[in-house]
Amino acid sequence: MGTLKGFLAEQNVLSDEENRQHTILNGKKAVQQICSYVDLLLSTSNPSPPGTDWVKPNIHPCKRKHDDIPDDECANDYADLLNTVQRHTNCSPNYCLKKNSNQDEASCRFHFPFKCCDKTRVKFEKIHTKDKTVQYKAKIVTKRNDPRLNSHHPTQLMGWRANCDIQLIIDHHAHIEYLSKYAAKGEPRSPILKNTFNAVMKNASSFNNPHKVIKKIMTRTLGERDFSAQETMHLLLSLKMYGTTFNALPINLNSSRRIPVDLNSTDNCTKDSLMDLSANRVQFSDSFPDVINLIFEFAAKFKAKNGKLERQMPNVVPRIFPWYSANQKYDIKYNLCWKYQLLKYKPWKNELNDAWGNVDPDPNTLVQTWRSFFKNYLCSKTCSKLGDKTTTSQQHRTI
Repeated sequence: MGTLKGFLAEQNVLSDEENRQHTILNGKKAVQQICSYVDLLLSTSNPSPPGTDWVKPNIHPCKRKHDDIPDDECANDYADLLNTVQRHTNCSPNYCLKKNSNQDEASCRFHFPFKCCDKTRVKFEKIHTKDKTVQYKAKIVTKRNDPRLNSHHPTQLMGWRANCDIQLIIDHHAHIEYLSKYAAKGEPRSPILKNTFNAVMKNASSFNNPHKVIKKIMTRTLGERDFSAQETMHLLLSLKMYGTTFNALPINLNSSRRIPVDLNSTDNCTKDSLMDLSANRVQFSDSFPDVINLIFEFAAKFKAKNGKLERQMPNVVPRIFPWYSANQKYDIKYNLCWKYQLLKYKPWKNELNDAWGNVDPDPNTLVQTWRSFFKNYLCSKTCSKLGDKTTTSQQHRTI
């Protein structure tokens, strides 16, 4: 944020001229901190770029283990890795050269070759928005003496011993672009679909209904799918397909209760849920002075075991359901949104009806109760992201 403010101040965009120089100075300090951090993690400098004194090694560096390399050879090993696996040496129409509709010539989709730069800097680029407002995104230009070298971390590269491309995300625009890029990344053309299409079309006559032909193709295709090479190796080696250090904890706001399998005649037929414990949290205040009022924070910090309250592990992430949209246009059960928001964010106790004042939870009562509660400081602090939902919903419903 400080870097952008400094940039805007230099462009004379800020109206407060009195603080302009102070803002510019703070912006330059922020840029210097970012650049120092980038230089610590990334490098696009080649100590021995091709065309200098570097000679291609007889043994490819990927065939050597990092532990087998003597300390006095580490510098040469690093240069060998850069020049054999880290350089985008050639641009080809079969791989990276693409031509956009607004271009006369094809260009590399990875933007190689880059311009050399004597030091790392931050630059801002304008981005297009739907409402035509002027916004900027930050872009890091790293120190570079090799126009075709991928960004990397030297220690990581010498341990990994294969191609890698490391990028730093410094604003939300870069975050969105990174996620969108991989979410929309196309898979290789499926041979299954191609073979299925050819088989169906070969046996179809010109008098066949095209809808039936397409339906037949899709039915056959959906019967099996393609497996990537990486997924295949994981399956063959019985490796996990995913991993996480967090444990998701489902929480039903309808306060569902478990029925034990092994019941004695004197036992209760159901067990208290986490919602029940949260409703009666006052009884645990002596043992746990820091007991939490809000259900999602309570669930992240405590758990029930043998009818008693215990502390959760620190890696628990509550997953609360059900969830309904606050927009009546997209959800016919729109009124239930406010019911479950009150249960989630309001520190109710004893029973569920306490969340809306122990009255009949009709649609008007739920909305008015949520609106009144939202003005409270506690709700403003914990539900800041939901602030405009009641306002937005009025476009679709008149109370």
